Amino acid sequence: MTQWTGEFAEPATELAFRTSARRDASLLNRVAFTIAVVSAVSHIATDYVIYGLTATFFYLLVLRLTVGAILLLVYPVTAPSRPIAQIDIGIFALQLVLISVFSLGLTVVPPAYLVERVSVQSVTALMIVIAQYLFIANRLPYVTAAGLLCSILYLGVTIAIGRLSPSAIALEAGVHAIANLLGVLTVWRTGLMRRRQFALAAEDADLNRRLETQARLLEAQAKELARARDEALQANRAKSEFLAYMSHELRSPMNAIIGFSEIMKREVMGRMSPPKYREYAEDIYGSANHLLSLINDILDLSKAEAGRLQIKESTVHVATAVEAVRRLVAVRAEASHIVLRTQLAPGLPPLAGDERMVKQMILNLLSNAIKFTPARGSVTLSAGKDAAGGVFVAVADTGPGIASADLPRILEAYGRADAAEKAATEGTGLGLTLVKAMIELHGGALEIESQPGAGSTFTLRFPPERTALARAA
Repeated sequence: MTQWTGEFAEPATELAFRTSARRDASLLNRVAFTIAVVSAVSHIATDYVIYGLTATFFYLLVLRLTVGAILLLVYPVTAPSRPIAQIDIGIFALQLVLISVFSLGLTVVPPAYLVERVSVQSVTALMIVIAQYLFIANRLPYVTAAGLLCSILYLGVTIAIGRLSPSAIALEAGVHAIANLLGVLTVWRTGLMRRRQFALAAEDADLNRRLETQARLLEAQAKELARARDEALQANRAKSEFLAYMSHELRSPMNAIIGFSEIMKREVMGRMSPPKYREYAEDIYGSANHLLSLINDILDLSKAEAGRLQIKESTVHVATAVEAVRRLVAVRAEASHIVLRTQLAPGLPPLAGDERMVKQMILNLLSNAIKFTPARGSVTLSAGKDAAGGVFVAVADTGPGIASADLPRILEAYGRADAAEKAATEGTGLGLTLVKAMIELHGGALEIESQPGAGSTFTLRFPPERTALARAA
């Protein structure tokens, strides 16, 4: 904004402001000039009572009707179809006409009338000055010019006709100066505040437009993401269904391969010659069993992702399940020169759950611990009851540990830690994913505590409800 006028420095912004305020400004101008017309015409009755049907009365009648007719031009001047610039100049012209007519009246009114109504003329002139600033919505340069011209013409005519004494003229000049100064400050401050309000409203409107645009963009992006999500879910379901179907179809031939290779390696039908064939049969048997375990994992994972993995409720004795799994991995731990310890709390309560899943979860955790623990290390399998009344099964190893950044990744399907990648250990990375899915089906959770170089501890926590259900059964 400019410092002296309080208007916007940019013409386009100033025009936009005046255009937005033209309705209120036009109404205020019309009200101000209409009041002036009514005031002028209402004095006709007063003039009749004072002067009767004399020449003075008719002189004043013509003067007042002329002023009223000129001031009523405010209506066509402020018509909505007119440009803002024409309205500004038109209002300014009407103000000058009012000043000129009033000044002309002072020069031609009979001296006797001037003497009789000196105070009325003075107050009228002062009110005209004040009206320029307080009651007429116009630009500050025009209002200031009108107010100053009114005061200058009034004082000039008053001095010319000798209507007032020098002391009275000096007093009125001081009053007019104060009125003009206060008027200019009032119009300047009011205009500045209105323009600031307009600028803030424009900023708010621009901000709202930008927010609406961003909202539309976010809505479009949300729809696109939802569509992509639906497509991904559909593709994932199709993948899971395909894997489940293929895994199921592969089970039958794999079982046949395992059965026949076991017969061959045991030489049930007689000795094999040459003996190298027996070694091949043992390799086929081991590879087939490993492949079947992978197929079973993929099948279970596909069921979990498709929401078809269900619990077959039964009573599970934790100590029995732990001992059964320990026997399965004992030979592998001994072959890897790993000490396998078992720590079972006495009086473990039974669980209500799926016995096959419980054993599978413990087996997966133990197999991983043995796989990643170096020779002469140890793996500890423990079970007990926590403070909340739930049962936990924990597997702790003295392996290389897992970095905190790898913890989320090892729980994802086919995810492996950096240590597993570097060691190139066998496996698909489905074991922990299945463990997490199975324990959550039981309402429990899988907890992992690990630090690089300090080993890892994987804990299965079953909720107290599982123990209570087993007791109720």
